[in-house]
Amino acid sequence: MARISRPIRRRIAPNNFKETYANRALARSAHPTLYLEIGVREGESFRYMRADAKIGIDPERMPSMNALLPGEMFFATTSDAFFEERAHKVIAPESIDVALIDGLHEFRQALRDLMNLEPFMRKDGVVILDDCNPPSAERGSEIPIGGAWNGDVWKLAAYLIRERPDLSTATIDADEGVGVITGFASTETHVDEAVIQSYKALEYDYLAANRTEVLNLVPPARFDSLLP
Repeated sequence: MARISRPIRRRIAPNNFKETYANRALARSAHPTLYLEIGVREGESFRYMRADAKIGIDPERMPSMNALLPGEMFFATTSDAFFEERAHKVIAPESIDVALIDGLHEFRQALRDLMNLEPFMRKDGVVILDDCNPPSAERGSEIPIGGAWNGDVWKLAAYLIRERPDLSTATIDADEGVGVITGFASTETHVDEAVIQSYKALEYDYLAANRTEVLNLVPPARFDSLLP
C-alpha cells in the first residue's frame, strides 16, 4: 500500500489524509472561501483543495507552480517574510477559512506561523497542522533524518493544549497526526520565551509515554465535532 502514490491512496482511504479534513472544513461555508497553505512544494495538496481563492507560500517555486490557475496566488518567500511584508496587502483581517501549516516542521517556526495567521483567521476558521504524531524518535526529531520525517511540530500541539486554552486543539489520528486548531478571536497573545523553551526541550519519550493526552488524540470520526 505504501508504494502506491499518495493521490491514489487518498482516493482509496480518504480519511487517512490531511487534505480530506481541510476540504471538509472548507465545504461548510456558504460564502466564497479562502485557503492558505504554508509549505507548498510541488503543489499536490494545494491543488487538491476546493476553495474559491488560494494562497500558497514556499521559499522555492517548483515548476508545477509556475502556471497558476484562476483564484490562485503564490509567493516564493518564507512565511516570516510573507507575513511581515505582504500579508496585509493581500489578505483582509479575519478572512481565511482554512490554513495548512506544512512548512519547516519545527516547533518554533510552526508557532510563529500560527501566531501570524491568527489575525487573518475567521472566527469559525480552521488551521490544520501537519505531522503532529511522529511514530518514532527519529521521525520526531528536530533534525531531518533523510526519507520520511515529521519534525518536532508535535510540541506545538502540546503547547497549545496546555498554554492556549482560548483555542481548541486536537489531533486526528490519521496521516501521522492531523492537528485541528479552532477558536480564533484575533486577540493579541503574549508569548513567554521561558515557556516556549521548556516545550522545545521536551524529549520524544514524553510524547511516547503520554501520546493521547499530549496531543488530545482523537479518531477520524470525531473531526466534524471539532469544527466551530
